[in-house]
This record gives sequence, C-alpha cells and structure tokens, in this order.
Amino acid sequence: MTDFPRPMWMAKQSPAGTAIRNCWQHLSGYTASLTGRPGPLRYAVTRPGDRDPFAYLGTPEEIELVIGVDRTFNSKPLTAEDFKKLELQP
Repeated sequence: MTDFPRPMWMAKQSPAGTAIRNCWQHLSGYTASLTGRPGPLRYAVTRPGDRDPFAYLGTPEEIELVIGVDRTFNSKPLTAEDFKKLELQP
C-alpha cells in the first residue's frame, strides 16, 4: 500500500528538494499522503493549493476516481450524495 506507482503521480518534494515519505503529487496538483488518521491506514487527498484534505480513501483506484469527479465538478466539495452515487463511504 505504501508504493503508489501510477502514471501521472510523482513523489512530492519538500522545500529542500527531498522526497517526502509516503506522499505523492498528481500532475494536476492534487496530493495524496498515507496516514493513519482517522482510523486505519488510508490516503488523505488534498486539492491543489489547499492545506487540509478533502477526502480520506483506502486505495489508489478510489483516489483517482474521486479526483476525476472533483475536477469534473470544478473543485466543488464532494457531498455524501456524491459518495452514494460512486458507491463509496464518506
């Protein structure tokens, strides 16, 4: 789960230019980082330019799906209804 070898993703770099462990950046600017909060290990997903995550997801496939939806809706925050349509749990 800690490897995230997907097209369009790269290791996120610190200001010093070193790779941040368990943190990846999509070419569109979204960031995904492996976290244990809240609950079990999952990925925290942050929009470009934001500081706080807008979603916590369990797999890279879910990350790509939610980013696609988020981009489609012009960065409109996802609602519980959006998750129901995707058959995911918020």
